[in-house]
Amino acid sequence: WLCEQVQAGSNHVHAVACTLTPELADELLSRNIDNRNIAQRRVDIYADDMRAGRWAANGETIVVSREGLLNDGQHRCQAVVLSGVSIPAMMVFGVDRDTRTTTNQGKTKGAGDYASMKGILNANSVAAIARLALSYEASGSIEMTRMSHSSVLQYIEDNNEELQDAFKDIGKKWHDRIKLFC
Repeated sequence: WLCEQVQAGSNHVHAVACTLTPELADELLSRNIDNRNIAQRRVDIYADDMRAGRWAANGETIVVSREGLLNDGQHRCQAVVLSGVSIPAMMVFGVDRDTRTTTNQGKTKGAGDYASMKGILNANSVAAIARLALSYEASGSIEMTRMSHSSVLQYIEDNNEELQDAFKDIGKKWHDRIKLFC
């Protein structure tokens, strides 16, 4: 299947919806020469989301050049291999190899951005508090542990009232401290 798609991509750019299995991901990774280094922390976060069923097909593509080389998607492929979970994916075949230097240039969204999109008040602050709470629950410490935006967003949705109260408490404490200096 992959060879057929690469062959078709040698003539024209095309997109295909597919299931990215660990075997297909492994084959794509074998075609991953001269790309940036793998960020293992990112792979671990993606794999955790895949295992937990939080991974969502969002239309972002895995990109294969006209020569059959992986241009974009190495972290997702590595996470599929690590997790052993197959995911729905969109793949684009047939782009110029040099276009790999133009991917991932948009502003990255954070958990606060996603919470804001869902109408959560004080979204960025609440997301920061949620990350601290999740870290504490996971390790007994507020030192940041790895977690995905989707796990933070789920925590916010499950605990929004308490997180909003925490935000108000923190704001009041800082307001009272600032008043002392004025």
